[in-house]
Amino acid sequence: MRISVFGTGPVGQALAGGLLDRGHSVTVGTRKPDDPAVAARLAGLPGVSVMPPRDAAKTAELAIFAIAFDGLTAVAGQIAAALPPGTTLIDASDPERPGPDGRPVLAIGHDDSGAEMLQRLVPGAHVVKAFNILGAADMVSPRFPDGPPTMLVCGDHQPAVEQAIALCRELGWTDILNLGGLHLARLTEALSVLWVYSAQAAGSWDVAFRLIRGDARGSTPGPAGGK
Repeated sequence: MRISVFGTGPVGQALAGGLLDRGHSVTVGTRKPDDPAVAARLAGLPGVSVMPPRDAAKTAELAIFAIAFDGLTAVAGQIAAALPPGTTLIDASDPERPGPDGRPVLAIGHDDSGAEMLQRLVPGAHVVKAFNILGAADMVSPRFPDGPPTMLVCGDHQPAVEQAIALCRELGWTDILNLGGLHLARLTEALSVLWVYSAQAAGSWDVAFRLIRGDARGSTPGPAGGK
């Protein structure tokens, strides 16, 4: 599959590398394709193509958005008209900004999310939120001694969600939970910030969230989640 990854940071590198290892044709879209620093970051990904976001979007059969929030509007504007209509666009980014103590806080939330912003800016794509609630080092083939972490995904277009889930499985995820509509990204984006605080409290970035299920009791949770 031809997959375009927008972003050259740790998330973009990790996902591009995992996709290359599984035989996909990967193009990385960056606003600075000729920057030596970009070339250095991608040096460990032989076979990847590097080009501006607009060009990377043109031939994508699936795309991954891994751009920092301050670049969301600019990059989304470049790919909106170029991405083939109906393309699944996995949003692996979060709307974060530095807080007073330097740790991230949400730049938006409660009544909007970065994923919903991306969907509005790239209306021809089907945005699915995924890969945003843990560190880049564990995004591909996560291994933890206590068992597999849980990947949370959400989106408004079910075929796109299913395609994103299939990609998660291909990248080594076995516990994947489809939360529902894209508006639920407001919650998973907040969880990404909580992950930073949790990792710092635990003294390790090698941490992830896991949904632990009890014995089935034949009941369906109500709106309040049984609280």
